[in-house]
Amino acid sequence: MGRKARLKQLRREAISNPSPESTSKADFDNTKFVDQLERQGYKLQEIQHSPSVPESNKSLPQL
Repeated sequence: MGRKARLKQLRREAISNPSPESTSKADFDNTKFVDQLERQGYKLQEIQHSPSVPESNKSLPQL
């Protein structure tokens, strides 16, 4: 059996027979991640654009 066929078979088995480890991940509270980020100072409701890079008139590289 080739590598691709083996991976395909493993994926099919994972879909048809989910392991108990993957079902416990589904029980994870999704808002916990967002709460941790907000405590660190990130505001997920506001769009934060990256600063614009100033365009220089010089076309020569700096040495």
